[in-house]
Amino acid sequence: MLSILNPANNSLIKELPEDTPQLIAEKFASARGAQKAWAATPLKKRIECLQRFRALIADRMEQLAKTLTSEVGKPIKQARNELNGLLPRIDFFCDH
Repeated sequence: MLSILNPANNSLIKELPEDTPQLIAEKFASARGAQKAWAATPLKKRIECLQRFRALIADRMEQLAKTLTSEVGKPIKQARNELNGLLPRIDFFCDH
């Protein structure tokens, strides 16, 4: 098992099963297939997906910031700034 620990106090956040090389190869193959499907998706639909993704991030900003803080030990203000910086990047890709 792979243990995800809070770096501030070493408390266990979650345990995950470790992947075998075969499972990793299968996941990469699946991701390549998903990328091809995404590339074949009409532009309007991709923009809608990105806009929904952006809304989910904005709606869950504080929860995501706390998760970043607990998983990597990043100060909460820095985690919020990182997430706030992500939103304009998503807007950029929707516009272009």
